[in-house]
Amino acid sequence: MIKIVHFYRHVSIKLFYAFAIIAIFLFASCGTKEKYHELQSSISEVEKNADKFSPQDWENFDLEIKKTKEKLNMERENYTPEETEKMNKLIGKYYALKATHEVKNLQEELKDATQQLEGVFETIFEKNNDSTKN
Repeated sequence: MIKIVHFYRHVSIKLFYAFAIIAIFLFASCGTKEKYHELQSSISEVEKNADKFSPQDWENFDLEIKKTKEKLNMERENYTPEETEKMNKLIGKYYALKATHEVKNLQEELKDATQQLEGVFETIFEKNNDSTKN
């Protein structure tokens, strides 16, 4: 009788460990999929609303991307190569969206600077024309 109880205890401990390992694996894999979907959602938001973002919004997204990259590098063994590739592509897409936004801002700044220079030249030439008339 004692041997049977000991056997059942041994089997139940082994089953407990097996279920615990399976649960950890499932939670870990759900976490990677969840992180991918969070990142995908953030990138979609950037894609739709980039023109409306404040500098603080961009800093927040930069921080989120930085944390995602750190997590991806630290927990690489939890991701399949396909998941890693998908995450890296989303990160690359973010950088492309940010670069596009920065180029648009630069174009606007250059346009403003050009208009300001036109004002400078007009003022200088008007003063020169006025002084030559006298």
